[in-house]
Amino acid sequence: AREDDVVVADVVDRPGVAANIFRQIADANVNVTTSYVATNNRIVVGANNLAKVQEITGQQRAATT
Repeated sequence: AREDDVVVADVVDRPGVAANIFRQIADANVNVTTSYVATNNRIVVGANNLAKVQEITGQQRAATT
């Protein structure tokens, strides 16, 4: 088992919102290593450049197992 840092982003429950976020991440040449949907309209993103993901989503970093 291991823990990785991730960004947990609050998002609006609307079609295309996640696609827009992941397009911005891809355009910034950031590689996503983990992503999943969490409760309460949140997405979780692990990446090789979490600072950039934080900038794109406007969220804080958290840890996951």
